Amino acid sequence: MKEAYFAEDPKFFNKKLRPKNLDEILKFLKEKFILNDDDKIILITSGGTKVPLEKIEIRNIDNFSTGKRGTLICEYFLKINKKVIFLHRKGSYIPFEYHLKDLAKMENLKVEENNIRFNLKKENERNILIDNLQNYKRYYNNLFLISYDTIFEYGFYLTEISNLLNQHMINKYQDIFLLKNIYHKLKKEQNINNLFLYEIFYSTNNILNDMLLFFMSIQNKTCSEIMKHQNKSNELYYKLLLFLNLRFDVYSNNQFFINIQPFFKYIFAILTNIIQMKEKYNIHQEVIQNIVHYIQMLITNFNSDLLHNKINDDKTINNNINNINNNDNINHCAGNKINNPHNQLSNSDTYILHNNNSLCNHYHLNNFSFNINKYINEEKGKNKKTNQHISEQFLFPTHIVIMCAAASDFYIPYDEMHENKIDSNYSPLSIQLCLTPKFYKIINSHFPLLKYCIFKLEDEEKILIDKSNQRIKYTDLLIANLLTQRYDYVYIFKKQFEYVLLKKSNTEQIENDICYEICKHFSIL
Repeated sequence: MKEAYFAEDPKFFNKKLRPKNLDEILKFLKEKFILNDDDKIILITSGGTKVPLEKIEIRNIDNFSTGKRGTLICEYFLKINKKVIFLHRKGSYIPFEYHLKDLAKMENLKVEENNIRFNLKKENERNILIDNLQNYKRYYNNLFLISYDTIFEYGFYLTEISNLLNQHMINKYQDIFLLKNIYHKLKKEQNINNLFLYEIFYSTNNILNDMLLFFMSIQNKTCSEIMKHQNKSNELYYKLLLFLNLRFDVYSNNQFFINIQPFFKYIFAILTNIIQMKEKYNIHQEVIQNIVHYIQMLITNFNSDLLHNKINDDKTINNNINNINNNDNINHCAGNKINNPHNQLSNSDTYILHNNNSLCNHYHLNNFSFNINKYINEEKGKNKKTNQHISEQFLFPTHIVIMCAAASDFYIPYDEMHENKIDSNYSPLSIQLCLTPKFYKIINSHFPLLKYCIFKLEDEEKILIDKSNQRIKYTDLLIANLLTQRYDYVYIFKKQFEYVLLKKSNTEQIENDICYEICKHFSIL
């Protein structure tokens, strides 16, 4: 287990506690359940968790939950033809068996000719069971059930399945983000091999424009005002994270990317500080202005004559190279080492035309530029949001993780558990519990291509609101509910300090309204 997310809490993610069937489950999901790139999976966690006190699991601390809410949410998404992975506690409710458990009483059962029959006197009870049975048969192929028992099993299943879903999105959007569809069209049409360079131009130019818009929006803003840009910070953070993960591996031998990488990582660090709202973090206006200036310089060169179809001779290329050399002296971002000569575009051999020997045919080069613009416009035309950059489109739609499970807040590390049954004859039992890792933080940090909705439960309203305001930073949507009134109303958080009250209607369970809000927020059709 070398994955970085397990390093968040190695005492919790002890390899001895890893479920034995986990690899088999991941293999099935990858090969049989996520069948194609168009599948958008909803992972729902439901039910309570238990914390073993002994390695033989006789005694435990149970965080109890019936799993009713998670089950009803799962049924809702199945009924709108979504594929659902339902991660549930053993013995808790599962989809379309909710009423069966309540009605499967001895007085409702009858034996006739060696067959067991339900003897339900109320017509509505019969109709409910028939409806549930028909729905189970209808949506069975879109449902994958995984049961867990302990908090450790829950943690392993959740993180590993989230990793699988995130990797699926990387594989899907890598094709879109690298514009391979355009590449193959042009290659087939003109037998061209050097569109690799244009992939660099287009994708880098888009992410630079996104960065420019963000830093221009926080110019002349106080620190407290900058911290209010959480949504914009998060959006750019995830785009840049994906860009770094995808592009620099693909273009690891490209000198331009080698030189620009420190600057991108510096921006990534700034966004991380803004998102985490670190104490005493302060970004000076001079730094912001220098960042804006630096990005503008990069964009200017990306929008040079080369990209605008105006290359007439080698002299123009040389002029563009000289333009970058003349702009080297603008990197003065205080305290960020952008002015380090290793981070600058200072030599002609680091220019994006490092491969210009293959671009000597100006007729073909002009043809490439024309056709690329043509096909890019075609691709944009297929998307309803035609005013968006591709860098704004590529994160959506994606898989969604809905965390309804009642995860234990404390646990005993495996190496500190009693080997055998705890002796109760001689003295009271004293135990020391560790804090369970916050799974929503781990998966949000390590699997940025997924979308998240988490549930927060408290027994005091003020504590509920305060904690929800803190937790919303790590998720896309948060449903806050009060223990004693969770079936009557909930609070919907979409950003910090902004929430709405959602009350139960007279005719439907509140879970239907919750699911409607989830669908609306994530644009689920």
